[in-house]
Amino acid sequence: MERPIMTYLERRGAMYRFRRVIPEELRPFFSTRTGKPRTEFSESLGTKDRREAERRCLERARETTAELDEARKRFKGGEPSRPMIAATPMRAMTLGEIGAMEAAGADNAEAHFAWEEREAARQKLLKGARENDDIVALALRDIAAEDLLEPEWGQRQRQADREASWKAGEAEVVRDWATSRGLKTLPTYPALPELFQSYARAARLEPATVKRWEPVIAHLVAFVRHDDASKLTFTNVREWRDRLLGEQSAGEPVRGPRTVRETYLAALKAVLSDAVQNGELTENVAANVKVRVPKQVRLRQPGFTSEECKTILRATLEAQPVALSPTHALARRWVPWVCAYTGARVNEITQLRAEDVHEEDGIWSIKITPDAGSVKTKEARTVPLHSHLIEQGFVRVALERKSGPLFYNPAAGRGGSSKNPHYKKVGERLAAWVRSLGVDDPNVQPNHAWRHLFTFNARIAGMDPEAREAIPGHAPATTGRSYGGLKPLVFLWREIEKLPRFDIA
Repeated sequence: MERPIMTYLERRGAMYRFRRVIPEELRPFFSTRTGKPRTEFSESLGTKDRREAERRCLERARETTAELDEARKRFKGGEPSRPMIAATPMRAMTLGEIGAMEAAGADNAEAHFAWEEREAARQKLLKGARENDDIVALALRDIAAEDLLEPEWGQRQRQADREASWKAGEAEVVRDWATSRGLKTLPTYPALPELFQSYARAARLEPATVKRWEPVIAHLVAFVRHDDASKLTFTNVREWRDRLLGEQSAGEPVRGPRTVRETYLAALKAVLSDAVQNGELTENVAANVKVRVPKQVRLRQPGFTSEECKTILRATLEAQPVALSPTHALARRWVPWVCAYTGARVNEITQLRAEDVHEEDGIWSIKITPDAGSVKTKEARTVPLHSHLIEQGFVRVALERKSGPLFYNPAAGRGGSSKNPHYKKVGERLAAWVRSLGVDDPNVQPNHAWRHLFTFNARIAGMDPEAREAIPGHAPATTGRSYGGLKPLVFLWREIEKLPRFDIA
């Protein structure tokens, strides 16, 4: 005869559990995590509420009945199963012990139902004592505990406090257990590293940005000596800012105020703002932490001088060392020239592929696209090639290459990564090479100065302002200039030909 379903319901401490014995002949068809025959289904129902526990118990009873029926069919059909191996020091329960356990479960269920009836009567009496002022109510108030006479909202608050305390206690037990076994548990609070990873995924940060910002969050965690974002304060962030401004890493200069503002504080503010929007934090404590950046003293123009430009472009035409890889030799030969005539960012050129050099409407052009690598604007653009580049043979080099990167070999060396790609390394090596040529003024950037030089030359040549923005990939200066979409290629070609040829004689 099937047992009443509610006899599978047990209460241990505050939580309800489901417990059902597996018949002895079916145990070989169920195994424990260690591979031994299972004697019972025993699991937490994950609730302290009696009604919810009964509902979940009913669902689990139906599921286990189906599992037992299936095992019973296999048993009657003579399907072989692995032999039962008694666990040590546990042993299989006898039928007598099973019967006694089932009887105890039935007694517990009957006792619980009786308690529920008495509890309903008690609650009715207490409600009368709270709401009435007759002699019976007054007498009950004299003998009842004060917390029982609280209004329902007060009792609900007390119960909520108890449950919060239970959850905190349970979490602490789990953490202690995991720590004792050398395991790492997931934090039960908004941890800064996890918030950063969540933000990076949601914002689809570039791998290079993740690489730059991840150590920022780690530095803050080390400074405050915890990773709980909910415990972070305005004072913590302000003191961290002051430490950053005065701290000097080994072999590195003291961080400038612009670096602290635009890298360290920017990263933290973005992460905390995202957490506030997601409801994981109530405020962004870094929002009002500021860094004053004094106006930089400019000792020279940021673009190359005529002599610096000639030094670099002359060096590109010289024979390169035999030990230099063919692709890097090509980078030295062509990247400075292409940057000089297009004003493109150096990594937009070092990532160029042979197939990005193409002819369109009779105009030879390069396509700068996120498909090849990083583009700051995240938008592809087509830039016509100056006739001087074509005459020097740049198009011929690309056509001979046919496909793949022009200035690096993906199969060579240790290989790049999304956080430190090949084309970025090529740009860094080119910068070091330029410095080695004697263009070593710290007030000029060895790669970025080409963009400044292009804008200067374009302005002197009378290039149309919209072309002067579109060719190097600048954002339009006004909203009106953004209307109309991409600029016609023939228009850009006509404007780029206004640039005078570089005379390096």
